[in-house]
Amino acid sequence: MTLGIMIPSQTVEAAALNYKTSWIGNSFGGANGKWVQNFFIHMNTKPDGTCNTWSHWDEGGKTCGVYKDGDVIGNQDVGANSLKVTDKSGRNWEIVVQYTDPNHNEYDFIPQGIKCNGNWVTFPDLYQPTALAVANDGTLMVADSQTGPRQQILFYDVSNWSSPSLVKTFGDYGGIASGTPGEVKPTKFWGIRGIGMDSSGNIYVAMSEMGSVLRKLTPQGSQVWELFDHFFVDVVSPDPSTDALDVWGIQEHYKMDYSKDSGREATLVSYTLDRHKYPNDPRGLTFVKQQGEHGMTSPQIVYLQGKKFMFVGGMFASNFINIYRFDGEIAVPAGVIMQWEHGLFNTDLTWPPNRPSGTFIWRDVNGDGDYQSNEYFSNTSEVRPGPFWVDVDGNIWMAYGASGMFKYNFQGIDSKGNPIYQADKISVMQKPNGVNKVARVWYDKASDTLVVADEGSDMRHISKVHICKNYMSGNRNTVSFTPGAADDAECVAVAGDYVFTGGWEERGRIWVNKVSDGSLVGILEPGSEVGGVNETGWIDILTGITAHKKSDGEYLIFVEEDYKGKVLMYRWWPDGPVPTPTPTQGPTPTPTPPPDGTTITVEDTDSSITYTGTWSAHSNGWHESETANSTASFTFNGTSVSLLGEQYSWGGNGDIYIDNVFDSNVSFNGSDNSKHVVYSKTGLSSGSHTIKLVVKSGWNYVDAFRYTTGNSTPAPTPTPTPAPTPTPTPPPAGTGDGLKGEYYDNMDFTNLKVTRVDQTVNFDWGNGSPD
Repeated sequence: MTLGIMIPSQTVEAAALNYKTSWIGNSFGGANGKWVQNFFIHMNTKPDGTCNTWSHWDEGGKTCGVYKDGDVIGNQDVGANSLKVTDKSGRNWEIVVQYTDPNHNEYDFIPQGIKCNGNWVTFPDLYQPTALAVANDGTLMVADSQTGPRQQILFYDVSNWSSPSLVKTFGDYGGIASGTPGEVKPTKFWGIRGIGMDSSGNIYVAMSEMGSVLRKLTPQGSQVWELFDHFFVDVVSPDPSTDALDVWGIQEHYKMDYSKDSGREATLVSYTLDRHKYPNDPRGLTFVKQQGEHGMTSPQIVYLQGKKFMFVGGMFASNFINIYRFDGEIAVPAGVIMQWEHGLFNTDLTWPPNRPSGTFIWRDVNGDGDYQSNEYFSNTSEVRPGPFWVDVDGNIWMAYGASGMFKYNFQGIDSKGNPIYQADKISVMQKPNGVNKVARVWYDKASDTLVVADEGSDMRHISKVHICKNYMSGNRNTVSFTPGAADDAECVAVAGDYVFTGGWEERGRIWVNKVSDGSLVGILEPGSEVGGVNETGWIDILTGITAHKKSDGEYLIFVEEDYKGKVLMYRWWPDGPVPTPTPTQGPTPTPTPPPDGTTITVEDTDSSITYTGTWSAHSNGWHESETANSTASFTFNGTSVSLLGEQYSWGGNGDIYIDNVFDSNVSFNGSDNSKHVVYSKTGLSSGSHTIKLVVKSGWNYVDAFRYTTGNSTPAPTPTPTPAPTPTPTPPPAGTGDGLKGEYYDNMDFTNLKVTRVDQTVNFDWGNGSPD
């Protein structure tokens, strides 16, 4: 007997959901006309630090972004060109390039060399020049990037133009692959497309390798500010092993702090593409990743036998599936399942190298991350391009149209760390009842729940969503519903107790239905944080939604949004708002202050700190300024205060004022660049005070202010009650009354090791100290 329960499309107003809108991948959310553009093809810098850019495309129309002081200030075409420059002697320098796909309006190129006034010039120690600029001292700045080993800016003395000499370099040799490969640091570069210098000697670096990053750095390499757009037609994958504290893009790894404000939760900690070591990685090839149908848009992080892998589909889901293993933070090409004979669209180029004709399965048999002719294997005749899902056992479930579904059964991991899939190791799966053509598929082993979507007007659209519980146990009956986007519906994601659907032209709107019965719960739509629905673009890819239920009950829903170069992130609490901690009622205050006040640390980003003049928020967690008379002020109620800062060889000095009275000059010059106390004041009268730092010269830094509340003068020690024995057993730390003792492992009063409260406190650690 065929049984199915159909929930009709609901036209009544959906319930209001308790959620907020956020985003990741762009310095700005798109509200008020602010976002960083999709690409940097060229970038020039003016003496005042204004950066003019040019790109062949930006979905929102900002092809010529203008940036200054860490902000986007315009969109004006001034003819920016990174490949040509005139030096101080009037000579014209040009990087000669060969464009790799000139017939399809893309701007990947192969550098051929550098000419001066039309004459070829040989530059020593230069591999792949990608951008030019002139430094203040007249030296020629040359970016050496792409797949070359350097990923640096080189400074050449060109006083003898026909025989340049290398004077110095800027940036870490090896770029993003240096040090800990993939780890993001200010002077680890990749994909350099523009460079420049302002009148103060600060250096600007524009990077664009399937995204955009613009950095301003001091001559010593300290980052002043950074602007970025990491995404163009991309979605992200929450890491199931860390409860979404890690989120992965195609080449981005973010650490998440969900206590932060919208747009600030994500920090890019690693960039997982190494083009020098793996030059044929498709993530670094525009004609594969982004050309035509956008071949690589949708990652899924999966753990198999305790190892992390990334499976990647494209705009129309799985013309080919790319599989990556991880070597530390670098994702290494491990496999390809080619689902469509021609493979690529709207390009004259072919990929992968050495590929056979037709469909195939490639596996990195020799472990070098490249594509050898003897590493290709035949694919199954069951193949049909379409979306896929990888279950917890590593099986790849494929939408298979009228035939239902089939799955590539995971065959283990080979000696090089690659997952194994074979054409003769597949299973054709029966459709649930009432399903016509399977266009989307999702399966959860823990609950034995299958969710499939019927094909709509074509494979790019879906008509109904079917939920089949106990599928592998033999049930074929379903609960079904029509997505809220109706004929425009395309995307399906499932997490926890809910199904999330969206549509092509619905501009980021997501409908939420219950897994239990298919009923509509409500609609998520872009909020004011990103400028609302009107400032949000279409969902351009078939797998444009991912979702995760956190252990605390919060749901994260990620949505592709390339109009303003980001990924939307909805944070939804089905059971109500995030609980606001109710302050615990403390003991009734007494007229006498506590023996020791509470020490409070206020970080540099706290709104209670007032900055005037020119300050920059450094990505490593401090504010810095080299502009004389810039100030940082903080008002507190307490009896002591400290300023925590940095010390570098280029650090300067500043004046400290307490309540507008000069107190001390402090130095930020030194070699200890860790957060530590650079100034401290005790013995202040109990009450309100203001500390102010005034920049005098060089770089000044604010990591935090730390102050002590209450009365810092100890109260009289109470007369102890005689103990019943000469040597009482010490109470556990944190019990008793009278004095409070705290042991720290440094002079900065950070990293508290031991606390003891008692009528007497003695710490004598000898050689067994706890630090």
